[in-house]
Amino acid sequence: MRMDYHIIKKSWLSSSIWIVGLLYIIILYFITPVYKFCEVYFEYPKINFSAIRFFLFIITLFFLLLLALTKRKRLVFLKKAFTILMPSIICIFLVVTIIFISYSFVLSYSNDALNIYLLRIDSCVVGYSMLFIAGFFFDYLDIKVIKKLFLYIWIVFTLFIFYNLNIFISSFFLYDVKFEKVINYIFITNGYLFFSIFVLCFIEKALLKVLIWIITLIVLFFVPSRSNTFLFIFATLFPLLFNLKRLLYSIPLIILFFLSDTIFSSIDSDLFTNSRTLNIDIEGDLSLAERQYQASKNIENLKSTWFFGDFMGDVRIHGEDGHETHSYISFWEQFGIIPFFLLLISVSTLLYYLYLLRYDNSFIYMSTLILSLFFIPGMIFAKGFSSNLIWFMIPRIVVYYQSLKYGELMNQTTKSINKSKTQSIS
Repeated sequence: MRMDYHIIKKSWLSSSIWIVGLLYIIILYFITPVYKFCEVYFEYPKINFSAIRFFLFIITLFFLLLLALTKRKRLVFLKKAFTILMPSIICIFLVVTIIFISYSFVLSYSNDALNIYLLRIDSCVVGYSMLFIAGFFFDYLDIKVIKKLFLYIWIVFTLFIFYNLNIFISSFFLYDVKFEKVINYIFITNGYLFFSIFVLCFIEKALLKVLIWIITLIVLFFVPSRSNTFLFIFATLFPLLFNLKRLLYSIPLIILFFLSDTIFSSIDSDLFTNSRTLNIDIEGDLSLAERQYQASKNIENLKSTWFFGDFMGDVRIHGEDGHETHSYISFWEQFGIIPFFLLLISVSTLLYYLYLLRYDNSFIYMSTLILSLFFIPGMIFAKGFSSNLIWFMIPRIVVYYQSLKYGELMNQTTKSINKSKTQSIS
């Protein structure tokens, strides 16, 4: 479907919020992971990107306040969108409140508690809020600008990874002692896949889509986040099950994927024998065993803190950051049952509107669908509360749906006016 009208009226304030939200996304998913890589391996001067993102958050709040104070008449469809999104807004508000009132007593949980607390402000207070606002305004202006910009970013991101391929190989396959300071590969793949999915959704030529898909898989092989790799494959191939023509075109890729383990295991190379993605040993997987142990300790704590939650309880239990349960059960552990219930309502809202628009084939719908297929299964078994992309998709699909309804009304009104003019002339 084509979105001819948008429920947000054009103004310099709305445009400013759109620009700041887009800048936040680019900093979060492209500039930060790339620059952090350069900090570790090329000794670039350290930059506090959390502070930059917080500054963008304050600017956005200021623009939102000015927009709220304007006396322009609000469209009924905009009010409907706010009503539908109210559980999400209340949920984020509760999360922000819990984090700020917890400040005084969480600092004793660890020697590094203050830094951990600030990181959680960045991912939860700033991250949840900014991605929600960015999703709300994302399609406000001409989508062609975003398409071109994201394509250029994807190309630069891809070239950057391939240019530094020797570092990724030395770090993740050969375990060279010179590269003991390993970067956060999940952070890199999260950002890279965000842009890859957008590019896949607006590229129209089938051969180009296949090429981009293969390039993305190659990148995921060398930056080995297993969960992100499997989630990407699922998210991009699952919609094909409902399109017979595209499914037939994709059968060779699907067969190649399922045979990849057999093919690569026969090749005598450290790249394949040491690949975390291709060599999955559930029984001998120390990382998985450690995650299961952490989850069991956190779940045991949840039994006594299930109602109000236990913000930074994982830090108090384990003594350091990075030991939260790797699923969105961690959201319940951190913030309690009421925010968790509101989160479930919010995710249900996203799924409901994706279902209502299931026959839509637009770029806005398909990119939201594939991002949702990528992220929501990960909420169950791979992604913790600090992974915040879900807050981008929820407002985006609701605003898109209400904008379509507004467009239908405007088109009907225009037809009625034109019909009346024709009748009066005749």
